[in-house]
Amino acid sequence: MPRRASNGRQALEYLQTGKPTCLILLDLMMPVMNGWEFRKQQLRDAAIASIPVVVLSAHDSGERADLSPDGFLRKPIDAEELLSTVAKFCGKAN
Repeated sequence: MPRRASNGRQALEYLQTGKPTCLILLDLMMPVMNGWEFRKQQLRDAAIASIPVVVLSAHDSGERADLSPDGFLRKPIDAEELLSTVAKFCGKAN
């Protein structure tokens, strides 16, 4: 079941509950804790570091390399590309 967090801190709190998560769709521009800080914190926590991350951004710059994402989707997001990406990491919905 998809979960949504309004900011990076909420996302970390949810992930640290240990509930199964097959993919993180990470918007870089978030309040409270932005995507870069979220990713740093995620990679420091061995329990959640291996969860795949796909970055969502309007900018296609060197910021990707700093984040070491498993994928990248450029905004505006194409719905078919988004669904294909989710299926790649999470399997197809029944």
